[in-house]
Amino acid sequence: MAIEIPHYTVHCHEFHIHYSCDTTVGPKLDAILTQLSGMAAQEQLIMADITSLTAQVAANTDAEQSAITLLNGLSALLKAAGTDPAKLQALQDSLKSGADSLAAAIVENTPAGPSGGMSAGKSSKSA
Repeated sequence: MAIEIPHYTVHCHEFHIHYSCDTTVGPKLDAILTQLSGMAAQEQLIMADITSLTAQVAANTDAEQSAITLLNGLSALLKAAGTDPAKLQALQDSLKSGADSLAAAIVENTPAGPSGGMSAGKSSKSA
């Protein structure tokens, strides 16, 4: 057989393709693909855990910074009041008012437990 292409002539007499397949390769590839699929699923779970953990770290850091600010402010107020009974009483009244507001907000925003009663965050005194 001859194929004519301008400026070229190609002659093909015989062309053989020999293909041999190892029958153990298919099941091995299937096993590898199954393992890769499982690893991808585990990666998604790990990423969700990391995202949740990152959010919790940020929330804890915010709460810690708020507590530090509160304690530093309280320390400054105590120093400013000194030993003056009227200033100390005003500070005590202010702290009591803040504590009462905080306790009310905690009770108001804490969901009830599964039994409809108090959750672990509420004490019997605040009910």
